[in-house]
Amino acid sequence: MSYKKAAHVLPQELLAKVQEYIDGEFLYIPRASDNKKAGGKPRPPGGNCRTEMRVFMQNTLRGSPWNLWQAGIFCL
Repeated sequence: MSYKKAAHVLPQELLAKVQEYIDGEFLYIPRASDNKKAGGKPRPPGGNCRTEMRVFMQNTLRGSPWNLWQAGIFCL
């Protein structure tokens, strides 16, 4: 996402109309639905971040100290 000055992109009439609703604020304009980029991998049915994190932690903590170090878990 990049920022553009509305005065450089929009016609003056449209800019004046937008300023009737919002003046001097940031405005996010989403992509058109046919122009969207592909997102991340889809989640399996019933899957969520909490269960994925729990499974990750269970698999990581079962490992050796080397596996813990590789996962970024440091115990001093």
